[in-house]
Amino acid sequence: MRERIVRVAIEIADAEGLPDLTMRAIADRLGMATMSLYRHIGGKEDLVLLMVDTAIEDFPLPAERPAGWRAAFETTARLQWAAYRAHPWMAGVTSLYRPLPSAGLIKHTEWVMATLAGTRLDATTKMRLHILLYSYVQGIGANLELERRARAATGLTDEEWLSGQDDRMRAISQSGAYPAFGELLADLGDFDLDLDHLFEFGLGRLLDGFAQMIG
Repeated sequence: MRERIVRVAIEIADAEGLPDLTMRAIADRLGMATMSLYRHIGGKEDLVLLMVDTAIEDFPLPAERPAGWRAAFETTARLQWAAYRAHPWMAGVTSLYRPLPSAGLIKHTEWVMATLAGTRLDATTKMRLHILLYSYVQGIGANLELERRARAATGLTDEEWLSGQDDRMRAISQSGAYPAFGELLADLGDFDLDLDHLFEFGLGRLLDGFAQMIG
C-alpha cells in the first residue's frame, strides 16, 4: 500500500505540482479515508522523501562505473537530469543548506566520491565538486517546474508568451541604451532555447573546468 500511495503522490505532483499535493487528494484518488493514509505514511514530509527516492530509483545508476572520471560524472548528471525531466517538482524539494536525507540521492554522492577516490583531491574539494555538479543539474531542472507553473497560470506556452513580448523587447533593444544587447539580438536570429541542449552544453563546460583540478 505504501508504494501505491507514493506512486499516486508522484502522479499528482507531476501533473499539478508539489504545492497542490495533499493527503486528501491522494486519499480521494485511492478511494480511501484521508486518515487511513497515516497508517502507511508519517506525513507529507516523509511522503516527499519517499517520492524522491522512488523517482530517482526509476533512473538507476549502472552496476559498474564507466572508465574515467568524466564519463562517470556525465552518467550521474544525465540520470539526475532525466529524473528532473520526468518529475519537475523534484528541483524544488531540497536546498544546498538543507540537503534531503534521500537514500536515492546519496547513491549519486557515493558514485561521485568513489569516482574521485583515486585522485589527489582533498575531502573538501571533492565535496565542492559534487555540490557544484548536483546544483548545476538542479538549477537547470528548476526551470522545468517554473515553466509548468507559468503555463498553468497563464494558459500560454513559452513561445506564445515570448511572442507577446516582441514589441517591448524590440523597443528596448532599439533604444540605443543597450547597444551590445541590440547587436546580439540582430545577429541571433531565430534562437531556440532547448533546455536539453543547454544542459549538455553547460555540463561539458563545467566538466572542462573540473578537468583542470582533477587532471
